[in-house]
Formats: sequence, C-alpha cells, structure tokens
Amino acid sequence: MQLSASALMAALGAGLTWATNPLEGKRNGLTVIFGDHASAPATLVLLGALMVVLAGVVAAMVYRRRMFAWAAIVGGLTALSCVSWYGIRISGERVRAIGMDSAGNLIEPEAVSRLGIGWYLTTASLLTLAVLAIGLMRRARTIS
Repeated sequence: MQLSASALMAALGAGLTWATNPLEGKRNGLTVIFGDHASAPATLVLLGALMVVLAGVVAAMVYRRRMFAWAAIVGGLTALSCVSWYGIRISGERVRAIGMDSAGNLIEPEAVSRLGIGWYLTTASLLTLAVLAIGLMRRARTIS
C-alpha cells in the first residue's frame, strides 16, 4: 500500500510544476529532467536509482532479505540526491530579458526561478520510499 502510494506521488510530482519563473514560465518535472537543458548523466542516474528502489522494496517485501532492503535504501538516497541536485539547479537559474517599455526606455528585468509543488511532492515520495526501505530493513532483521 505504501509502495504504491509513494510511487503514485512520484509520478504525480513529475507531472506537476517543478520550476516557476515569471519570465520563463512554469516547467513540469518531465521538462526539467528530459528537456533541452537537461543533464544526461543526472537523468540516467535518477532513473536507474528509481528502478533500484522499486525493485529493492518489492524484493525485500517478498523475500525478506536484508540485502534487498539495503539496495532500496542506497537507491533511495541516490535518487533523493539527484532530485536535490535538480532543486539546486532550479533555484540557481536567473533569466534576463531586454526590452522597451511604453515610453521607449530600455529595460532589463531579471527573474529568479523557484521550486514548484511538484518538486516538493517528488522529494516527499522519495523520502517515503526511504522510510519504507528502512522499515523493511528492521523487519528483515527481526525475522532472520
């Protein structure tokens, strides 16, 4: 139940707004991860870590072995660090635009990107998966 809820939260978070900027607009998680300014190594590590988390949690629930729970914990922390890297990158973006106002004066507004609700939802779902993996680690320790 918790696994499906946190996986649904992660998928929902990827579709919601991750970055908001008054000049650039809103960008969802899929645009940030797979868009034109995306980093291929960070994207591949994030996707691989998510697969390790999901497989590790399912395997730990079925086989009740500690090594699967450890794999899920390491994968969860890796995915959380990748999402944090995206958050730092989003927060550091500054956009400038050069234009003219109605009086003919040259203006140069600058806007800073902010994190959106989707980023926070994805981070919360990854933390939930990590807590679930730690709980599975405790359960596997008491059984074996």
